[in-house]
Amino acid sequence: MNTQDDNILKEKISFKFSMIITLLIIICLGAIISFLPGSIDKEFIEENFLPDSSLFVSEKSELLQYIVLTISFPILFMISYKIINKVTYSKTSKLNVINNIMNSMIMVVLGLIILAIIICGNFAPGINCYIANHNFIAFVFSYAMFVILFQSYIKYKSKITDIIVYGLMYSLFFIFAYLFVLPNFEQDYYMAHHFDAYYYPVYKTLSGLTIGIDFNCIYGYYAYVYSAILSLFQNGDKIYIFSWLVSITALIAFINYSVFLSKFVKNKFLVLAGMLSILYYSVTRPVLVNNSLYFQYVPHRIIFLSIMLLYITIYLKYKTKFPKIVLQIVGFIISAIALFWNLETGLVTAGLWYLFLCYENLYFNSFKDKKTYIQILIHTAMLVLSIVVYVIIVEGISYIRTRTNNASKKFAFWPSYIFRSRF
Repeated sequence: MNTQDDNILKEKISFKFSMIITLLIIICLGAIISFLPGSIDKEFIEENFLPDSSLFVSEKSELLQYIVLTISFPILFMISYKIINKVTYSKTSKLNVINNIMNSMIMVVLGLIILAIIICGNFAPGINCYIANHNFIAFVFSYAMFVILFQSYIKYKSKITDIIVYGLMYSLFFIFAYLFVLPNFEQDYYMAHHFDAYYYPVYKTLSGLTIGIDFNCIYGYYAYVYSAILSLFQNGDKIYIFSWLVSITALIAFINYSVFLSKFVKNKFLVLAGMLSILYYSVTRPVLVNNSLYFQYVPHRIIFLSIMLLYITIYLKYKTKFPKIVLQIVGFIISAIALFWNLETGLVTAGLWYLFLCYENLYFNSFKDKKTYIQILIHTAMLVLSIVVYVIIVEGISYIRTRTNNASKKFAFWPSYIFRSRF
């Protein structure tokens, strides 16, 4: 390998092959874990939930899947990439052939994964049952259209086609975000029910009550943020204004994800396809399956993940040591705020930043270098510190509002409730 173009092509092949291998291993591993025996507390479910106990699954296998697969994916990918990237090619012409094969394999593997999900309805209850019963033909048609449009984009790629793709994508962002504004759903009882549950903690905090002291909030301490913004509006319908804030939050999340994808994916049609997938699972699917938007998920549980992904694109622009150290610290501050906003996704966001830094450290440094592991220990200490900062923020707000500091005792109220119920 003598030319820069050849090296870039080789890295692309290594990336694609590593991604395929990792995906297949992760899927097999997840399927194996799903067979682990477990039990649910039916009596507790009947006392505390309206849905039938058949909709609940054992937390043992599900939680293990979540932890093992989340941790395993970057590790397996890194190992496979390190191994595959060491392979040398005698002829440059082979690289183009192998790259084309990798592209075809990705299309086939993705198609098989989606098909397997459709066939195995129990893999994701609700989602796949709906697709299998109503949209199987639509899936086959849309996947075929995707392949055709993808190939057409490659063939006719130009600045005009990219403008059309971005224009369509951002138009959809504004349309989908506008769905979260109150007049669009206030007559729908089920959707209004979710909205009320999301707004109620905000109303409580605006009324002077304190989370963890006067009442429990199962979705985190986000209400303090929204109530602080709403307090700036002395006049007007605060519920209506709140719905606009939710809509803007959703729009910001969609834009953040698109910027992140655009940074790493040169093919803008794939960026559009990726964002259509996010919009489908976050907005379209809940409406199709449950006839309702689920505000507690979108934008609530996706906003800080999108912020962290956008922040990673900013971080990667800097190459010198000092700016990177400052940005690493800021990243852990964002993690603490994410924990404050919502504990569950805050842990995922903090874990994302931590694992990203560890991956970067292991990728650019030798496994045998002691400095590599010292850096990982520093990152670990910063992760723990971000959790401490989160607790301090909660206790500080509680003390200022009530002169008591017991709010953090109930910071895990909702996660513990969910884990016990196995919902």
